Amino acid sequence: MAVGIILAGGRGTRLGHEKVSLVLGGTPLLQRVVASVSAATDRVLVVKAAGQALPPVHGKFTAAEDIFPSLGPAGGLYTGLKSTEAQSTCVVGCDMPFLDPELLRHLVSMLPGYDAVVPRLDGKTHVLHAAYARTCLSAAEEVLMRNRPSLRAILAKVRVRYLEQHELEDLERWRRSCFNLNAPADLELANRWISLCTR
Repeated sequence: MAVGIILAGGRGTRLGHEKVSLVLGGTPLLQRVVASVSAATDRVLVVKAAGQALPPVHGKFTAAEDIFPSLGPAGGLYTGLKSTEAQSTCVVGCDMPFLDPELLRHLVSMLPGYDAVVPRLDGKTHVLHAAYARTCLSAAEEVLMRNRPSLRAILAKVRVRYLEQHELEDLERWRRSCFNLNAPADLELANRWISLCTR
């Protein structure tokens, strides 16, 4: 069984909005992410900040509060892995409106023999569009004891299969799936794409 873990605790400081509460094309952003992850996995787990309210979303998922508040994605990954017995997970951010379920399933399918499978595209390592095995749990716990924990620090301690750009078919499909909302310009672009798709 594979579980999809959605990290929803980000404050969206650069964006100017809490990401999980955004609406795109009349649909809550979290709704879009839950739907894509549900199509790729057997169960969906949303990791949220302590006391964070999630918008109403259609579809089945469970929620877990960050065990290590304010420690960013590294703490979110630890909470997600700790909150499920699944050996395989895919981990994404709640700010990724165009996730491709088939690509997420592909990442999970490559996990056997590794602790993580992470794509590298356009010079960026997409640590929040990746597959993680439960075997990352001990490395995550160790890293969280540091002053500045990060997902990259966790990956440095485990067996990682990096999917390099030359291995990826249909680069535009990967780019769209890995796209996330970090700034107002990203939000404008996402709304423009959605508008074009609905014409």
